[in-house]
Amino acid sequence: MPYKHFYRGILSRIIFIILLSAAATYLYIEMQALGFSLILLLVLIGAVINTIKYFNKINYWIASFLLGIENDDTTLKIPGKSGNKAIDEIYKGIERLNELFKKTKIDINTQEQYFRSVIDQSATGLFSVNEKGRIININPAATKLTQLNAFHHVNLLKTIDEALPDFIMERIDSKLQSAIFENKYGQKLLFKLSEINTSRETIKLLAVSDITKELDNREIDAWIKLARTLAHEIMNNIAPITSLSQVISGYYKVNNQIIKPEKVDAKMIANTVKGLSVIE
Repeated sequence: MPYKHFYRGILSRIIFIILLSAAATYLYIEMQALGFSLILLLVLIGAVINTIKYFNKINYWIASFLLGIENDDTTLKIPGKSGNKAIDEIYKGIERLNELFKKTKIDINTQEQYFRSVIDQSATGLFSVNEKGRIININPAATKLTQLNAFHHVNLLKTIDEALPDFIMERIDSKLQSAIFENKYGQKLLFKLSEINTSRETIKLLAVSDITKELDNREIDAWIKLARTLAHEIMNNIAPITSLSQVISGYYKVNNQIIKPEKVDAKMIANTVKGLSVIE
């Protein structure tokens, strides 16, 4: 395992430094061999420097790798061999992590391109707005309906309706809000608004669609239903009048023939006047 080699490398250096220190001390105090003590002291200093370089080399590549991740940089080149098995094992681990990070980054970019393609081909207008009111992302359908582009401000939507920017920027209480606005071309645009909270800010997500045809069809259907209702009511009101007219007409006809004037009596006239009063 890599960590075993790493520990062995550290342990061997520490033991070597301790032995050198003990030997130099013994030669200087017990043997009074100043020359040999100085030689061992120089070797000890070299061993300490080697140990420091050992740590610094590993720390340098680990720090470079972590900074690369932070900056989305996967171009870090790890040395092939250092001559030290423990360090080489650590290099291999960093290389594997770097390759994994690179693959993950490629997968994320591929997914982003896929979703971007789907959004761009959507018939529904889609765009997002940051807390400052600037357009972050917008697809062609939304540009066509609103005349907005990326980095435009939502205040430009006042050309559609003065209240539209306030509708977008105001804080929403429910998960989804919607409203219909009509532009200067007579198009009725349905705006659906939602929010998403990121670690940095709150993003407004909007979907806009032209519902003019749907509303026109609904309006036509409503008029047809109203006409049918009125026709039914009119027929209900006319039916008694028609019936009364037939009764009055029956006073003056026999076998579809108009009766002679001398056969008209006071009762018939009274009934006729009464019936006409009802019709009136």
